[in-house]
Amino acid sequence: MLKQLLLTAAMLLAVLPVTRARTGASPDALPIPIAPPSVIMSGEDMAALRLVHARAIEQPASGAALPAATPMALPLLKIVPHGQSVSPYSPYFTTGQQLQNGSGDCGTLADCFGLPLKSEAPLYDVYQVTPHGPVTVFVSPVAPTEELGGLVRRKGGALQYLLPNRKLWSAPVLVGTITN
Repeated sequence: MLKQLLLTAAMLLAVLPVTRARTGASPDALPIPIAPPSVIMSGEDMAALRLVHARAIEQPASGAALPAATPMALPLLKIVPHGQSVSPYSPYFTTGQQLQNGSGDCGTLADCFGLPLKSEAPLYDVYQVTPHGPVTVFVSPVAPTEELGGLVRRKGGALQYLLPNRKLWSAPVLVGTITN
């Protein structure tokens, strides 16, 4: 039942904005369908649904523009502070070319990739993931960010590749290190 609820939530998140735009209705004018009485959600199911909803909003919002769906069959890379491992859930990856561009275009990789302070480091491990076959990823430039009330600002601008389903990719493999 949880799988069906998550699929329904994903479809609603995709369809409602299009429906609202097509009809010209304000966001409050179109009701969100309510599950029939026969569907009873446990607290755990409701928490999972809230998490899916939060991610569906948070991930595309991390870009300076709406992400473009792009077919991908090539490996992608992720940087993490030296000595740390890749989260099995993080959807944020990039290409080798973007890492090279970031090295020259910004003062630091943290600046180009909008990394939070907790992820800034003098040295990063570079991990590679490979798709199990052709997949769709979502590409957008990283949005500028700020933390600590604007005391720390990141330029952003590097291209990020969002991988919504990491199960379609290999486990991350350490391929090298790079300086910030």
